[in-house]
Amino acid sequence: MKAEYKSKVFRPLVTLAPRSLAAVLSNSTPSGGELTTWSRQFFVDAPFVRNFVVAGAEVFATVQKEYKAHYPDPVPPKIVTSLSRMYRTFLLELCQNLKATGDLTSADLYSNLDFVWNFCEIMFLSSHPDFPVLPYLVDWIHLNFDLTSEILPKVVAEGSELEEETTLELWNLIYSHVFHGTTREAARLLSYLGGESASSTTQRHVALMEELLSKRPEFRPEDAASSLTEFEALFTAWQEECVNRLENGAFSGSPNFTLVCKCEKLHPQRVAYQFQCIFDAESNANGFDLRGPRDLPVTVGGKYGLFVMSHINSNILCGDDEAFASAVARGLITWYEYMVLLLNYKYPTIRPAQLKAYAVRTLQQLDLVDKLEARDAILLHAMDLDVVSVLREITAVWDNPWVALHLSDLIFACGRSSISTSAQKQRRGDDASFDFACVVPLRNDFLLEYGTTLMEHETLWQMGLCYLDALPDGKGRPVIRTCFQHRNPFSEQEAQKLVQIAERYGFGDEIKGICRQICLSKLKRGGSSQAQNALLWAIKAGDEALTTRIVDKILFEGDAQIDVALLDALLANVLDASLAFLHEFSIFRRAVSEGRGRDGVVSLCSMIKRGVIPKRLAIKILSKNESIFDDGSNFEGDDVTTLMEYVQRTLVTQRGDDYNSEEERQVTDLNRKLIKIRAYRIMCEFRRKATGAEEEEEDSNTEFVYGEADDY
Repeated sequence: MKAEYKSKVFRPLVTLAPRSLAAVLSNSTPSGGELTTWSRQFFVDAPFVRNFVVAGAEVFATVQKEYKAHYPDPVPPKIVTSLSRMYRTFLLELCQNLKATGDLTSADLYSNLDFVWNFCEIMFLSSHPDFPVLPYLVDWIHLNFDLTSEILPKVVAEGSELEEETTLELWNLIYSHVFHGTTREAARLLSYLGGESASSTTQRHVALMEELLSKRPEFRPEDAASSLTEFEALFTAWQEECVNRLENGAFSGSPNFTLVCKCEKLHPQRVAYQFQCIFDAESNANGFDLRGPRDLPVTVGGKYGLFVMSHINSNILCGDDEAFASAVARGLITWYEYMVLLLNYKYPTIRPAQLKAYAVRTLQQLDLVDKLEARDAILLHAMDLDVVSVLREITAVWDNPWVALHLSDLIFACGRSSISTSAQKQRRGDDASFDFACVVPLRNDFLLEYGTTLMEHETLWQMGLCYLDALPDGKGRPVIRTCFQHRNPFSEQEAQKLVQIAERYGFGDEIKGICRQICLSKLKRGGSSQAQNALLWAIKAGDEALTTRIVDKILFEGDAQIDVALLDALLANVLDASLAFLHEFSIFRRAVSEGRGRDGVVSLCSMIKRGVIPKRLAIKILSKNESIFDDGSNFEGDDVTTLMEYVQRTLVTQRGDDYNSEEERQVTDLNRKLIKIRAYRIMCEFRRKATGAEEEEEDSNTEFVYGEADDY
């Protein structure tokens, strides 16, 4: 597990972020919260990365809900830990996707991140300052170094007749479980060695060892009935039993264990050498060099298996220092595992704040103090409960604001539940202290950085809103406003979403700017449909001058056909006296579009009598809606007279203003239709008087009457 400092999977994205963040991360003095450019490399077009960002935002929103629900109390550690594990689930999924794409460097990078995050989760979120940290460390080591899923299927497949190589791998697995503190799992695995094919002595030794491993006491912090004092008493009694069984020769009777008795004063280096002989370096999943002879036959595993088990495991259970030195075997296990090994069998009750001292002791014993990687430095900072240093190193290694933000937010949500009082620290002799006050400004800076970065993204910008909204005291609102001002919608759908969100925040000026921008882009494209679409955006913008301009363009330069829904919108947003005629015009257009000819005639005559129709629109309005003149039954009373007089005036105006011949022809055709309608009305009236049958008018055929009118 080697952390790399750069990932090739990301492309740069310029965004807004506070200078105070850069100051904190460089250990310099903050210069305020001004906005400046900040380059980050963490967005790509790959769908799985987008899913990773979206999934993280969903968990973040859940954290904020939990924080508000529990305020002013902190969110319980159990809830925060479960949310942290959700983040880690997405990290591991990202690793798998990166591996699938062949980017093994980035996959290893984020696999390391999960390893570090898990440890920070223990130190800052899960563990309680007054209880042992060991149970959490056991789970951490087991999760990251367990080889059961790789080895056990082979053991099960071979049954009771295990091959020498498989036996060797099984011993390896048993040792690792003992080292990690998962002794019950080690006891379960021992049963594969004590089957029917094994000798009675081996079966007896395996049964005794299974009993010891299964009886090892475990402290569970989540168990309210657990007592630390009771656990210490049980652990001491169990370890005394291990010592007594070893001293009483419980494992004698076998040549292998007889060898143990003969070599009870064997130097630790000799034990280490024998231990090396059993394992082949290539079978070790961590890839560590055992530096031992590799030409021994595999049968040494069977010959020395119980020997090493008796000397290493039995003495390890007793907490013997020589056994610990043998377990190391000059690089057999990592320093993380060795530290947990020490805690498991010598110091099982240390508190989180005391962990750093034992880690340093481990590093010194293994001569690794000057050989630490960046990942190791982060773990040591976490043991010091130094949040600032942890976040600084994480940001330097992973160069991704996603990591530092979500981790600091979880620590913030957990609040002061993991902080000890000065008296408690002094009483326990803690070597580390947690300064919660520094978490708040760091979280705010990361929120600002990550939120504005998302707001600059083409498709993920909506995710940034929940992060900026999480800034305390409404500090995110002006930042969101600034982001809206810099955002150029690339589609009408995005513009609609921007307007919807801006309305929610009450950003009136930003709404006007977005709508005006889309409106002008529609006008540039040209065409009747684009002009009407532009009119809709102008209405949304509340721009009086622009709306009037577009209406004039449609009415005077276009076909004077405005969509009914747009007319309704105009009526609700009349911005200028020159648009007052649109009220009557909208009523007229709706009646015509719905086939209500009579209502259309009434509305048209009303506009003529009130004189609201602009002269330049007269011919267009009459010619584009001439369908109402096709049915004489649409006209009553003086409607025909009103229209004929208006058409005559329009015809005179048209000739005086030198209109083109096409427009004159349209007026002449309208006049001819009105003459037919008038003749139709006269004949209907004549027949009514002659027959006294009023319903005859309704049954008359219009075309027939028009034919008669022509004859007339």
